[in-house]
Amino acid sequence: MLFTMTLAAACAGAPPASPDSGTARSPAAAATKSGAEESAAVRELLRDYGRQVRSSVLRLQGNEPAMADRLRALGDGGALALARLVRAADPAAAEPGGTFVAILVRDAGAAPRVAPALVDLLAAADPRQRAFACEALGYLAWADATPHLKALLADATVVPGYAGEPTIAEFAERALRLLAAGGGS
Repeated sequence: MLFTMTLAAACAGAPPASPDSGTARSPAAAATKSGAEESAAVRELLRDYGRQVRSSVLRLQGNEPAMADRLRALGDGGALALARLVRAADPAAAEPGGTFVAILVRDAGAAPRVAPALVDLLAAADPRQRAFACEALGYLAWADATPHLKALLADATVVPGYAGEPTIAEFAERALRLLAAGGGS
């Protein structure tokens, strides 16, 4: 219910000030408010998606299209909000994991807006953020990421939180293999 209200507010935008109120809002103020609402809606979508991904039953039921529909319903503003969250290394953006974020981005048709933010994230100080970006870009098969991923092939930084202590280089190598194969199915 809360998401529906947030989604409705984000899709409708802020109501214009009435002509007799004497307090007209500037277009820049309206865009900022709308962007904040869209970011809040995308954060909520990502939290819901993360919960679904962590549930093996829901993962096997294929609920990704429903989440993509929610992102698509926000229009270009939703894709831009997701790109802002990715670029800011917002924990909500990485919650579902790189592969599942890539599925969401691909199915919502948001790759042109989000993939450049993922490329930027390859330079993040936090190795978990770099690993997340590698996973997502490999699955998306975002060709523009190739030189950036190749540059990570020498990065021996261990990514905390993964079994077997994989390195950034291993994530980059997997991403390049996926990219060469055309991404995830």
